[in-house]
Amino acid sequence: MDQRLMIFQELKNILGEYAGILVESGNNENTYHLHGTIPAKVGKTEYDGIYFASAVIRTKFVALHFFPIYTHVKLFDKIEPDLRKCLKGKSCFHIKKNDENLYNEIRNLLDLGVKVYQKEGWI
Repeated sequence: MDQRLMIFQELKNILGEYAGILVESGNNENTYHLHGTIPAKVGKTEYDGIYFASAVIRTKFVALHFFPIYTHVKLFDKIEPDLRKCLKGKSCFHIKKNDENLYNEIRNLLDLGVKVYQKEGWI
């Protein structure tokens, strides 16, 4: 099996653990998305729920997009070094290896993100 498919499946399983708290949307064999449950307004735009995270298979890696790190930068200053190395840009992690330690770091990141969204009233 292609390593990217194994990584994607694991990230989908991890993200799926939050499907009872967040809402799944636009999912298929290459993408998995989660967003908040409460309608919210950002600027002048209304959303059914604030985007939370997604996993998307790319050509050489699996992208893990994580919006709370973009909206609450300072709360995520101290993410683990191995996960920090995967961060490309402001909110996208390029996951290239099937690594249980990295998955545990991602779980911790997602847990904090859920707490942030709960505090904001977005879920």
